[in-house]
Amino acid sequence: MMIEGSMNKYDVFVESISRLGLQENTVAAMRGLFEACFPNVLTEATMAQLAAPVDELRKLRSKSLTFHFTDLTMSKDGQAVVHFIVPSQTKGGSVNYDVYIEFIPPKGTLFSMAQGTMRPAQKIALLKSCNVKVFCTCQDLNWHGMKYNLKHVYDSYLEGYESSEGIPPGGEDIAPNVRDPHRHNRVCKHLIAAFKAVLTNWTSIIKAAKTYHVPPSKAHAISEESVPEPGMEP
Repeated sequence: MMIEGSMNKYDVFVESISRLGLQENTVAAMRGLFEACFPNVLTEATMAQLAAPVDELRKLRSKSLTFHFTDLTMSKDGQAVVHFIVPSQTKGGSVNYDVYIEFIPPKGTLFSMAQGTMRPAQKIALLKSCNVKVFCTCQDLNWHGMKYNLKHVYDSYLEGYESSEGIPPGGEDIAPNVRDPHRHNRVCKHLIAAFKAVLTNWTSIIKAAKTYHVPPSKAHAISEESVPEPGMEP
């Protein structure tokens, strides 16, 4: 069962009908009906909420991955996007995968929130509290149903990004009714590793957000956003 707090309305529906003891084809039909009737019932999610339902094998494989924090940029929505490069685990490191994570704080942007005075624990808590939109250039995310889950279960698919070699994203936006009938797989092992990397690279990420040169067209809006109080609880 998923941890409390990690479920949106779609999750609740799927979890409820799975307890009824129905045949798999009946469950699939009911799930398809929900998706057809409520295509816009989406919520954003944190890193923990996206990673929680992923199978244990992907989580295990993510532990041996290495990663490189590359840079922090601004998305078209004015939010901070962190870029990691994760070398392939199965191709002798000859292939790199690009992982992008857009951070959407409860208030303002990461650029504005980073300007406040916070203790280290508060900065880590800020990153954990952000909803995220994600993308990875690996085949697993783009061809095994995760792309569909990120776009249609959660509003968590980051559009418009490509590999560092300039290769545009591909993949299928098709419901994974066979590979992942319960819609558990939302992120690949590279993204799980990157989520952990965020928490070990928080100093570099917050510093990059704090010193980022915000374009003049967005500077005014960001300057008016709330920043955390020095005494805020982590």
